[in-house]
Amino acid sequence: MKKQNEKRWMMAIVVVCMAVLVNSCGLDGYEMEKPFTTCPTERGLVAYTTNEKGQDVILFSDKDIVWFDVDTRELRLKETEGEPIYKRLNPFHPIEFRTNNNKVVLEVSSFVGAWDSRVFDNLVLIYGKVNDDGTIDKHYYLCDCYPQQLASDERVKANIQKNAAQWKAFVDYLQIQGKILMK
Repeated sequence: MKKQNEKRWMMAIVVVCMAVLVNSCGLDGYEMEKPFTTCPTERGLVAYTTNEKGQDVILFSDKDIVWFDVDTRELRLKETEGEPIYKRLNPFHPIEFRTNNNKVVLEVSSFVGAWDSRVFDNLVLIYGKVNDDGTIDKHYYLCDCYPQQLASDERVKANIQKNAAQWKAFVDYLQIQGKILMK
């Protein structure tokens, strides 16, 4: 009888340990629940950011880019199933566009919403532009600064020059992929 009780306790402990282990392997709040439309090895250009733990998180790949307008700097993305891309973007976390060999093509200082009180003198990814009627268009833009009124500032101009080679590499890559919007 004593041995049966010991076995039951051991089994209960094993079951609890397995339940804790299985539960801890689940998705945390920073990982995607839905897969992207492409396999990671098939991606040529990938946009990464970091989560609160400092781990790389994939935001989207070039397969998710519909087109890029060089004039307006609008980046049209396919929305993935489940959580929209803008909800995975963290303020104050840089975004890097990298190639398959992990070479950084373009560095973006931060994500900015359409209504933001912060000031950035370097490249930002903006979600939403306020239209004349006060509505927000819910598109993505890669801009040299935020707010746009700072474009003539000396620091912004210096960063534009500093980023020129990265911009060229980014646009050239999208041009090769046929992702530049032709007007």
